[in-house]
Amino acid sequence: MTTKRPRQPAAREPLRLDVANQWVRRGAETLRLTPKAFAVLCLLVERHGQLVTKLELLDRVWPDTAVGDAVLATVIREIRKTLGDDASEPWLIETLHRRGYRLLEALAFEAPAVAKTGATADVAPRAAIALPPLVGRQAELARLDAWWDTAERGERRVVFVSGEPGIGKTALVDAFLERHASAGDASVGSGQCIEQLGAGEAYLPVLAALGELCREPGGERLVALLRKHAPAWLGQMPAVLESLSTDERNRLMLAGATRERMLREMTEALEAAAAERPFILVLEDLHWSDSATLDLVALLARRRGPARLLVLGTYRSSEVIYRDHPLKGVKHELQLQGRCEELALGSLDAEAVGAYLEARFGAAADVEAQRDLALALHERTDGIPLFVVSVVNDLVVRGAIEGAGGRWSARPEAHAAVGEVPASLRQLLERQLDQIGAAERTLLEVAAVAGLEFSAATVAAGLDVDPAEAEASCETLARREQWLAPRGSVEWPDRSYSARYGFLHALYRDVAYRRIPAARRALLHRRVGERLEAAFGPRAGEIATELALHFEQGRDADRAARYLEQAAANALRRSAAAEAVALLTHGIDVLSTLPDTDERQQRELTMQSVLGAALTITEGYVAPAVERAYARAWELCQQFENMSQLLPVAGLCRHAVVKGEHRKGKELAQRLLRLAEGVGDRRLFMYAHGMLGLVLFWCGDFAEARAELETGCDLYDFEQDRYLAFVYGDDSNVAALAFLARIDWLEGHVDRSLERSRESIALARQLDHPSVLTLALLLAAELHRLRGDVEATDALAAESLTLANEYGLSLFAAVNGLLRGWAQAEQGAFADGIALLCRSLDAYRAIGADSGLPQYHAMLAEAHLRAGQAGEGLEVVERAMDVMERTDERWWEADLHRLRGELLRATAGSEVDAESCFLRALDVARARQARSLEVRAATSLARLRRDQGRSAEAHDLLAAIYGRFIEGRDTRDLEEAAALLAELA
Repeated sequence: MTTKRPRQPAAREPLRLDVANQWVRRGAETLRLTPKAFAVLCLLVERHGQLVTKLELLDRVWPDTAVGDAVLATVIREIRKTLGDDASEPWLIETLHRRGYRLLEALAFEAPAVAKTGATADVAPRAAIALPPLVGRQAELARLDAWWDTAERGERRVVFVSGEPGIGKTALVDAFLERHASAGDASVGSGQCIEQLGAGEAYLPVLAALGELCREPGGERLVALLRKHAPAWLGQMPAVLESLSTDERNRLMLAGATRERMLREMTEALEAAAAERPFILVLEDLHWSDSATLDLVALLARRRGPARLLVLGTYRSSEVIYRDHPLKGVKHELQLQGRCEELALGSLDAEAVGAYLEARFGAAADVEAQRDLALALHERTDGIPLFVVSVVNDLVVRGAIEGAGGRWSARPEAHAAVGEVPASLRQLLERQLDQIGAAERTLLEVAAVAGLEFSAATVAAGLDVDPAEAEASCETLARREQWLAPRGSVEWPDRSYSARYGFLHALYRDVAYRRIPAARRALLHRRVGERLEAAFGPRAGEIATELALHFEQGRDADRAARYLEQAAANALRRSAAAEAVALLTHGIDVLSTLPDTDERQQRELTMQSVLGAALTITEGYVAPAVERAYARAWELCQQFENMSQLLPVAGLCRHAVVKGEHRKGKELAQRLLRLAEGVGDRRLFMYAHGMLGLVLFWCGDFAEARAELETGCDLYDFEQDRYLAFVYGDDSNVAALAFLARIDWLEGHVDRSLERSRESIALARQLDHPSVLTLALLLAAELHRLRGDVEATDALAAESLTLANEYGLSLFAAVNGLLRGWAQAEQGAFADGIALLCRSLDAYRAIGADSGLPQYHAMLAEAHLRAGQAGEGLEVVERAMDVMERTDERWWEADLHRLRGELLRATAGSEVDAESCFLRALDVARARQARSLEVRAATSLARLRRDQGRSAEAHDLLAAIYGRFIEGRDTRDLEEAAALLAELA
């Protein structure tokens, strides 16, 4: 493939280094640099065309000072700014990803002999400990190059690089990035998954990659893209938000988002970024990934449109297979669809081991001896690169390999030393750890507690020493390229600034961590957690998962549970409900280890309630797990009368209502209202009135229901309450408006009911929450079914069904099936309509929902009546009556009595019994002031009396009821009543 070359500079005068004055001249122009920047430039000029590693620059320019990558990066930016270079399209200094810098040969300098300066004095290269040069991976690099070539042309690629620990996955990816990203071919975002207790933090590696890119020079463009395409993601990046205005920052942080919106936004943002410049997203250690990140990878792979995008993910094969990680299923499905590639790395052969020795030490004095040593190394290490490097490091430290005159040789004891190497890499690393000083060994143990990557300030807290001392010790190990490597710098919210470091490999950290005695390990975790907690202060929730791990390992269950709860809240804000479920479940387990106090029970109440809401999102309204969480919450709720965090308890009532347990729902809603009065919480009042209104509606108390629902609507504040839909899965105002619309219809205010229904849908669309919008459309479709408008019912149900299927909302999909079955029967397709109604009823009951069943049974019974199957219809009505008595759901009671009378007439039943049913329907409708149901019952009774020869009586009855309607004359019920009145007149 062709590789894009760095931008060539425009014609310009050559630069000249003025060593005496430590500045750069371009013709008559003087370009001034700080002393350190000038020294760095001198070293780059001395080695023009060659890679100069970060560690060498630090050693040569800051020989006696402990500084990190951030200082060097600042100096490089100064040089570029002064000399007019551009990091995105360099003509002067090329950045080699994670390795160092190179002065491009295109630049002409006068006076190349700059090695006379003290800052660039020759230093003999060290062979003691070194990172492995990449050898034996030419074929793998060629495959990555080929995939990248197609990605650059717009064919998106998702590639998984797999292999065992130490096989060289990261080294291969880094080498690939050096060939392309560092040459200016693409933008690169890199994030790493971290091993954590319970579920991983949702989207952690993606947020880390984006955050780093946003903070780099030129990151303003990515921030602008996120603001436009992914505002929900921007709201999850506090460090980036600091650059925005206070109003915009608050708006982004409070805005909610569904899982689907989060995924859609990020795919669109990455595709927009890739449209401007090819984009490489690197996600390392996916075997520790959260499921939300995997969902994003899968969606990026499945999208059909072109995108100059390459997603590179690394993972350990054994971790995925033996732990049955979700990555296994995601990768398998993508492979079956041809939407991903896998690059499985194997061990190096003996020839590659020999190439490694040559790349590291130069030409061998004795070629045969080199070949023999390579064979011995390969046999002992099985060609695992990390093991090869560690063994060679061991040989160097022991003096078994030596060099002179630019050539190297193995001492006679080298082969014997290889034979003495422990059989496992872990044992070898343990032996190497024993060989370093006690102080450095202690530092590595504390660093292992801090994590795979950590700040020197965190280590200082664990060691209880001055941060500068800890940073100097870390820098010493990093400069020796032994155990640690620099990872830039970090500034915490308390303004603490510190260098960051990371273990050269996860196995290094694991070996150091396992050696710490249990009691000391707990102490160190507590110290680290407390330092991080203090550093982040009010923003500690941003690292809640990390803090939960430290405090749980530190045997501080109280703080561990608190941060697990906060981590779950973070996951819900990112619409990662599955992660929230795992975190809350684990948090409740941790909480159970604390003494049984009121405070603990109140915290468990909140966690169980939020768990119920999260489970509702992942498993549905009436799943057994939802019921268990809410049952425990209700058990705890009854022990308290005055609490300040009871908003999630509204979910208990919702669950009871959907289950059809209306008596329990009413009791819960009234209890919630009393609690709201005790604490004076507006949102609690809003939910309490709203839930009580819903329960009263189902029970047939329409006037009281209206009062409660309207009170709930009055308390609703869109800007303050919109996020609740994304935490608890519903919006009280959308539901309240929809049910008020139904009450309006029942009471005869037909036009007003349509207006409220449209308002409910508009609000749901503004919230952009799929389940809320699906419900709003569904309730609107049911309203039009009541009006007898088949076309409007079908259109709204179709839109609702599309959302229900897309987002796996099985409950709503079943109700949509009922509406479509009704529409088919209304249009004369009786067999198909009845079959669909029966299937949908079975599906609805199988989910465990009972709410609405009397009405849904009535729809099926009426379809049987229209099809001339009155006997079957009568059986269905009897079942509906049984459900009504069992659940106390009486809002449709009047029409059930009317329908029963119609079916009795159609089966040649007693006209006395039929008339009794119609009269009962009239009484119930009048008692509940349900004029629409009253006119239905009156029309049926008038027909019966007409057929009995009592036309005048029938006319007077129907005219009195029909005359009370002043709107809604276009509804089917009123049209039928008007036609009958005309006939009777």
